[in-house]
Amino acid sequence: MSKIKTGCIISKDDILAHLAEISPIDHSNNITTLLKASSTNDYLSEKYANKPSPYKFAIAEEQTAGKGTNGRSWSSPHNTGIWLSFTWQTDKIRPLLPAYIATAVHRALDNKVNSSNIKIKWRNDLYCQNKKLGGILIESYGNDKNNFNYVIGIGINVYPYNHPMTNSHISLSQITADKIDRNKIIARIITNCQEHLKNIGKNDDKIIQSWNKADLFRSKEIKIKSGKDYYTGQNLGLDENGSIKMMIRNEIISINHGSIMIEKE
Repeated sequence: MSKIKTGCIISKDDILAHLAEISPIDHSNNITTLLKASSTNDYLSEKYANKPSPYKFAIAEEQTAGKGTNGRSWSSPHNTGIWLSFTWQTDKIRPLLPAYIATAVHRALDNKVNSSNIKIKWRNDLYCQNKKLGGILIESYGNDKNNFNYVIGIGINVYPYNHPMTNSHISLSQITADKIDRNKIIARIITNCQEHLKNIGKNDDKIIQSWNKADLFRSKEIKIKSGKDYYTGQNLGLDENGSIKMMIRNEIISINHGSIMIEKE
């Protein structure tokens, strides 16, 4: 077993050492660490385009063209966060996949920050103190007629930096006084994602319950932009299809695509 030396830099050896303490899976051939990548999602989708393979992980110190949802960019400067992606394969469409990943990452951060302080914003964001802490991007990739293949990107702000939207973002170091070991958190994210996904389709009710408990706008009035349409009503939480349920004029409807509008959006 490798000796754990430091959490200051992203280290494959340290990640593997932490994984060996909490997971029986041998990850030595599944993890790639990069000093710089345009995007860890793009790195994996290009590398495995012609031979899709599950649970290949890429972690970068810096992304020069990090991606967010809806075509937005994701700022990922050197040595400031966790920029991680991995591949996953399934035999059918899994509408609750974003919820499984969000709750896995939420749980992984529990040892650093009281999880009750970290919230999930539908569909793919993590918030704390009403500011964005991280996000999740799920994209399909590869040439495979027999399976659905996805690359799942996870970004967590760990240290503050001059973000274009500084007032709306927050980092782990700003919400905990404890020393932060990024390699240890990465190991927990990897393990939790694998544990959650092995039960996908079997644990849906529990995942929905966990997601709803952490919902940033639980039971509140929300406004959703879906395409060219806007919907305003009471948030009733996640349903079995990963849609958000809303009460609008005494009628319950489900919205599958879109984003919840917040101030200044």
